[in-house]
Amino acid sequence: MVAEYLGGHGYAVRAVGTGSALDASLAEEPADLILLDLNLPEENGLSIARRLKSSGTTAIVFLTGAGEATDRIVGLEIGADDYLVKPCDLRELKARIGAILRRNQSTPRFRQAPPGTPSAGSWPSAKSPWTSITIVSSPPTARYGT
Repeated sequence: MVAEYLGGHGYAVRAVGTGSALDASLAEEPADLILLDLNLPEENGLSIARRLKSSGTTAIVFLTGAGEATDRIVGLEIGADDYLVKPCDLRELKARIGAILRRNQSTPRFRQAPPGTPSAGSWPSAKSPWTSITIVSSPPTARYGT
């Protein structure tokens, strides 16, 4: 649901289900932003976020069912750029992603395609101009929005 929604609004989206699948995906093509769940098989989202923040500057947004204050605080303290509890409004998610990407615009790698652009929503190659988002959830097709 999230992948389709963001893809339909001009983002190039790919979904993976584990930390190791994320690593393999990022080795092929970096992402501008990662939507990350806390509860994942193999490695939890907090551990993945720590690893990502220690080795780079990719924006991270937690999108998870863990909504306790402690979970939100820890997620933000380890370096997440934002933290949303699911289910969430997809328009709000898109607005928050846009705000984060605007703040990180000093080194833009991609730009958002206009909705309806034929290549929007498919994963870019290194030469593609579209903003890339990787969704890490278990299962990767999990429903996030309302």
